[in-house]
Amino acid sequence: MFRHVVTNWSDYAAPDAEMLVMGDSAGASLVAVAAALTRNENLGIAAQVLIYPTLGPEMVTESAHKYGVGYMLDLEHLRDDYSRYLGDFADHTDPRVTPLMFEDLTGAPPAILLVAECDPLRDEGLAYAGFWSIWRSRPDPRGQRHGARILAHGRARPEALEIVDDLAEHMHHFVDRAST
Repeated sequence: MFRHVVTNWSDYAAPDAEMLVMGDSAGASLVAVAAALTRNENLGIAAQVLIYPTLGPEMVTESAHKYGVGYMLDLEHLRDDYSRYLGDFADHTDPRVTPLMFEDLTGAPPAILLVAECDPLRDEGLAYAGFWSIWRSRPDPRGQRHGARILAHGRARPEALEIVDDLAEHMHHFVDRAST
């Protein structure tokens, strides 16, 4: 995917535009894996944006057990998703399955990580952040869940909008830095 977009960049944006790649939940895992696997290809990606990433099927962290039931993303549902995704593939230490297992991320685009306080994936996201020198992170948006809702009863939730504004500021920083 990355290679196709980079090769055909003018079909998607102005030739001098900077590229950020972003995903949330399982999509963030796909972004993290693709960014790591293509890290030495000079694809010109300014940053990767990982929003409450799922980073492996083991789910043995404190947050997985504390928030694994009743907080929007249930562990049992997540285990079922991994089972369908992996099929008979059983090597959970493969970094393509568990990005936390990458031994070297040198050359990968810098990462912006957003994790939610009340998310079973929180501790995985914080562990992955440990691999990165992050410009500024917001590791525990108070009270937010996986898939944080922006709207409640038809109105924007101020705390969620603050998180979105903060994320946009971080993304803008990487685009500005890449263009100077």
